Amino acid sequence: MPSYKNYEIARKVGYEDYRYFSQIFKKKTGQTIGAYRAALTPGAAVPGRPHHEEER
Repeated sequence: MPSYKNYEIARKVGYEDYRYFSQIFKKKTGQTIGAYRAALTPGAAVPGRPHHEEER
């Protein structure tokens, strides 16, 4: 998956103001763009939540 910046994603979907896009994204999905990305990336920590190592 390409690693686009938030402002690049916003422009690709038609928003000039990436801050507004971020607000709308969170309102519609219930999570920030960073949390959404982390959920799609195996092994990545979710922003705002502590990262715990897998139990043995």
